[in-house]
Amino acid sequence: MSETTVSPINGENREHRKLKPLRRRPYTYIHADTHKEFQTVYEAHDRITVNLDIFWWDAITHIARRDSDGTPSCPNTSTKKKNEKPKPLESLQTPRVMPCDLKVRESRPLRFRVTPIRPLLPEHMRALVKTFCDPSIRETMLNNPGLYNAKLYVHLGELSPPDEAKSTELCRPVYFDQHLRGARKDMKIRAKQMGAALAIIHCKCGYDGAGIKFQLGLRPKYRKVVMWPTNFARCKIFNVSQNMELKLALAIAKNPTWPRPPGMLGFMSEESPLAPEGWRIWNAFKDAYLSACSDLSSTQPSLKFSPIAVIEHMSSIYNPHERWYDDLFGRERASQDLCRILRLMDGIRALSMPLSRQWSE
Repeated sequence: MSETTVSPINGENREHRKLKPLRRRPYTYIHADTHKEFQTVYEAHDRITVNLDIFWWDAITHIARRDSDGTPSCPNTSTKKKNEKPKPLESLQTPRVMPCDLKVRESRPLRFRVTPIRPLLPEHMRALVKTFCDPSIRETMLNNPGLYNAKLYVHLGELSPPDEAKSTELCRPVYFDQHLRGARKDMKIRAKQMGAALAIIHCKCGYDGAGIKFQLGLRPKYRKVVMWPTNFARCKIFNVSQNMELKLALAIAKNPTWPRPPGMLGFMSEESPLAPEGWRIWNAFKDAYLSACSDLSSTQPSLKFSPIAVIEHMSSIYNPHERWYDDLFGRERASQDLCRILRLMDGIRALSMPLSRQWSE
């Protein structure tokens, strides 16, 4: 599965670059090599994007009314109007599948057309380069003609690597600590949006949510940066089976896109200075997911799974002191043990560096 963009033929490229993101964007096509792959990817993309639009307002009924600690987020006080209601959680932008004409359906490889994701405005990209890129590469990045079509993906479950500031990649993640530095006030809202989206994907679509990404793009009407869910090719339909909640938790826990609790899967340690923020974002995501699942389950007889069990697995799945660790598949447990050993070796190496410098002196 791959994705390409085809330019329009209406002279749009002659427009002013600053106005271009607000105009009609080039078409985006998602390709598949076989007819079976085409059917699978097309169905997943269509079902998820349609259901996100249909059930969003049902899923967020109670999310905006409660904070991550369970208290009302908009209490009635003397400084507020008596009947004031909390602002509803803003919906995501979805790259909907567009009607496929005969030429598109018969093309080789098979492909279908989706709503293009609007790139960020030039002033957004220049500000990001000046904030997060090392001075040695800023001029190169600002002069790169592809900068204004860069793809930025939200990674709330991962910290930036040490050499991230010197990376010249245009398709790159935006890590947890970078969000704290540049978009702190938006983090909690985005975590709640992710929780509501995952609830819809689980409860209404029947997919496990594996491999999903959230790309930062523009909402043209308000010139506002929003998240667009994308990359649904790896999502699989889940059925009632043994350890079903564990399998759902693994599909999410492996993806650094989703928020994670501190101390999990190579994320920040529980002793990290960023841990309080990590818990705040994780709790916002967790509470939004459980609240949305509860609201969505009220419209159908029963769910196939327990949302609480999924969250419990995600919270402690990679902690060897928890009972859930014993339920891990052998391959998963071995991979996590290896991650811990490598992390321990990195810590020992970091501690030995000052000693080696002293001996050399």
